[in-house]
Amino acid sequence: TSEPGAGTSFYFTIPYERQNIVPLPVIEKPADKRFVFTEKKTILVAEDIDSNFQLVRYFLSGTNSDIIRAANGKEAVEKCLSNKGIDLILMDIKMPVLDGYTAAKQIRETNTTIQIIAQTAYADDNTYAIECGCTGFISKPFDKKSLLKIVHEFI
Repeated sequence: TSEPGAGTSFYFTIPYERQNIVPLPVIEKPADKRFVFTEKKTILVAEDIDSNFQLVRYFLSGTNSDIIRAANGKEAVEKCLSNKGIDLILMDIKMPVLDGYTAAKQIRETNTTIQIIAQTAYADDNTYAIECGCTGFISKPFDKKSLLKIVHEFI
């Protein structure tokens, strides 16, 4: 039906057959096994944003690891050079004073074996991070499972 100045109404019918729905059985996921290092590990987290650092520390709690924080790239380099017991570095890329790329390059000048995992919200940074000396990469935001998987992969 149509009326000038008032609009048009359309009516139609769609054929419909009711389906019998059979519920699928519920499959319970096995409980996640907690990831715990057999030997104490030291992880340096280079992260300028406090809430991001707190989240990483929370994700790594209970893994038998000591967590050290560096609030910028310069501090990360200094802590890495002064503490030979660091097993892994989680390196934020966008930081004040010294960015993660430059910090990784400077660390590589004296330590070619330490594992450095770049962490950034910019997924296209992956290739450049590896070129700068990072050995792995994790995109932000990440969840606990993703973080533990990559940490386990490198130490």
